[in-house]
Amino acid sequence: MYSSLSDDDISLASANLATRTPAPPTISSFTELQAFNETMKQTILVAIDFELICTSTNGRTELKKVSEVGIAIFDPRTVSPSPELALRDSTSSNSKFRSSSTALEDLAKTAMVVFHFLMDKWKNQTETSCPAFWHRERKNKKASPHRPRPYHCKFARSKIMPSAEAIRQLKSTIKALTIQGLTMDEKNHGEERQVRILFWDSSLEDKIFRQAGINLEEMGKNVEAWDVQSWYPFRCRFNTGSNQGKASGETAFGSLGVLGRVDAGGQSVVLHNATNDTVAQLLAFLRFQVMTEEEWVSWFDHRDDLSELSFDWVDGAIYEYNLGRMPQEKPFGKKPWGKNKNWNNRKESWQGSYQRVTQRSHRNTPGPSQTTKVEANKNHAQHNSHQNLENQKDYHQAEAVNPLGTRMSTPENDTTPATSPESTPKEIQTPATSPEVGSVAQYMANISL
Repeated sequence: MYSSLSDDDISLASANLATRTPAPPTISSFTELQAFNETMKQTILVAIDFELICTSTNGRTELKKVSEVGIAIFDPRTVSPSPELALRDSTSSNSKFRSSSTALEDLAKTAMVVFHFLMDKWKNQTETSCPAFWHRERKNKKASPHRPRPYHCKFARSKIMPSAEAIRQLKSTIKALTIQGLTMDEKNHGEERQVRILFWDSSLEDKIFRQAGINLEEMGKNVEAWDVQSWYPFRCRFNTGSNQGKASGETAFGSLGVLGRVDAGGQSVVLHNATNDTVAQLLAFLRFQVMTEEEWVSWFDHRDDLSELSFDWVDGAIYEYNLGRMPQEKPFGKKPWGKNKNWNNRKESWQGSYQRVTQRSHRNTPGPSQTTKVEANKNHAQHNSHQNLENQKDYHQAEAVNPLGTRMSTPENDTTPATSPESTPKEIQTPATSPEVGSVAQYMANISL
């Protein structure tokens, strides 16, 4: 049984003090869980998660790399009365025949509010377009998958905005919750709501809150943040000795059934989207508030997973809308075309450069009397010999035709027939006469001059 605290367990729980954001109060038995839930009946829960661009820092702070902000809110004062919520009273004689899944679904449907913000600066960085080199296979190294899923939010239509606006809305949301749903008596006494912010592994959120200047003491009188990953029920159940009791979100949320049912396409909730993550965090925490004693013993003592939630109530049009906004960019190939370059982009770049080269060549194209190799050789001989005055006159006339003074010279050992296509000097080849117009080979020939 795992419900009794040992000296090692106490040491494990006290390790939470090393983090800036503390864990929720320690819970090690169902009796303690019931007492804790009594203190949370009027508390607003806010799960917050950030996703970052998947590239090297290059001097950027975590705040400047934020690509998504996810917010999921639960206010118990907005819960509609429902028979299923009687599961909160786990002393009911029929509780052992019930599951908390139905009650949790009812809470989510009636009282959960979610937001998803996409940063305008990073909206084009997706799982198919991220330029990080570690997403491509290298010698003796496998490609590391891109984890963030910015366009896979299932619970809210994503809003694209500048980073500063997203942080401003995050601050105003937290502050507004402290006075949300106050009674008249509470307003007259200047009271505020109790708000608890939930993180999963708060190391990143702590840094971003500091960099963004989000001070919880300034947000309200009774606003605190909790690192749910460090909460004792999770640390004790998933402690393997080597992970310091820190479980991954997939493992912890899956054990509580809040990722939905597994089908051929995977879990119902796609993680590593900021809002999907916050919904999973919030539902995982809420499951402890509707959990029966039998479920607690099964999950905490026997380490059995609970039944999965059904997300049939979620509007599928939201997911389709968000997926439809994903930029249509091709994934990176294995060929080394450079950053942000695939074959089509490279080909277009070559063709564009070729056109610029030929345009420069056209500006330097000689006059009509110098458009063949025979005439170029003739002018060259006339210029060197100075023996025939008539020929010299022709030479000066040719110079007057081409005021730019471009001269075509041919090596003395060149035996190419004057009538062959190759006899035209490279400097005066045009798209109409070039044998490989617009090709890579012709482009390389032009830039090598």
